Amino acid sequence: AASRRAYREANREKVAASQRTYYEANREKVAASQRWIRDARIARGYTQRDLAQILGASCQTISHLETGHMRLDAFAKADELCEILGRSGDD
Repeated sequence: AASRRAYREANREKVAASQRTYYEANREKVAASQRWIRDARIARGYTQRDLAQILGASCQTISHLETGHMRLDAFAKADELCEILGRSGDD
C-alpha cells in the first residue's frame, strides 16, 4: 500500500508539471483568442462581477477566461456567455 501511495504521489507531480508546462507555452495564444470576452464585456457596460452574477460563476472564473488561464471550451457556461456577449461560440 505504501509503494502504491508513493507511485500515485510521484505520478501526480509529473502530470502537474506537464500541465504547467503546457499552460505556460500556450497561455498567450489562448489569451489572445479570448481577448474578445473582455472587450465585449466592457462594450456592454458589464464589470467582471456583473457578468459573473449573470452567469452564476465567480469573478475569478471571468478573469481566468479573459486572461487565458481558462479555455473557453472548458467553461461549462460558454454558450450562455457567448449569447450574453453577442457572439456565437463558433467565432
